Amino acid sequence: MVEFNMANHTKSGRRKSDRSGRRFGGGSRLGRGGFGRSKERHVKPEMHEITCDECSSKCKVPFKPTPGKPIYCDNCFKKKDDSKGISAEEIEKIHNKLDKIMKALKIKE
Repeated sequence: MVEFNMANHTKSGRRKSDRSGRRFGGGSRLGRGGFGRSKERHVKPEMHEITCDECSSKCKVPFKPTPGKPIYCDNCFKKKDDSKGISAEEIEKIHNKLDKIMKALKIKE
């Protein structure tokens, strides 16, 4: 069993720290990096030159293109993204189907 040496402890029983700044677990807090933090925070991704599949313009993208998948420049990508809306005809078909389902389940509005 280890003897308790009061010379290394305060009146409350806590251990006095030495001048090196050592704490529980050894070593100093100084110089430690944060968990999961990179020393280089602002690393720019590698850019790859591509040709847009829609308008054939040359541009660069921050990812490696996958063979067989279409790649678009910023302008063409935005146009494609905007065109994903539902037409009025499709909405009308959905409403009709919902009306039939509600009628079959005997649900009133």
